[in-house]
Amino acid sequence: MFAEPLGQLRGAERENIELSRLALQHWLPEVAFQRSSLLEDALRNVAALQELHSTAALSTIHVPSIEYVEVATHLVWEHGNFVRRLPPALPEAPSQEHQDQEIGPQLEARLLQVDPRLVELRRQAWKNLADGKPGALLAAHGMREMFHG
Repeated sequence: MFAEPLGQLRGAERENIELSRLALQHWLPEVAFQRSSLLEDALRNVAALQELHSTAALSTIHVPSIEYVEVATHLVWEHGNFVRRLPPALPEAPSQEHQDQEIGPQLEARLLQVDPRLVELRRQAWKNLADGKPGALLAAHGMREMFHG
């Protein structure tokens, strides 16, 4: 039951952990410093996702639904993609098997099940990201709201 989410979890971990290394290689030091909280969020998201997955896999008392684990995995993945796309954009990570599918529509379908407001919040965050630095700040806030809300 957890085989597919576990594969997605590993991909999301790799993506988000790789961000810090790529940022130090491709961003000016002052840019990396300004965005250090986003990079830290990426690592914290990975830790929270690992804990959620472990709880779901091991707990007999309270088992979050598999859909909840999958939505959380997609949100962590999307955070990494968001940070990667901030100007100047970081190079893409090597392709992984689960990246071959379009994540956006899958994520929106799952978000709709959790809370329909999250779909619009996600769409608005990505729209804001396209508007440059001020939009990127709004997008970051929207992504945090989705993950922590």
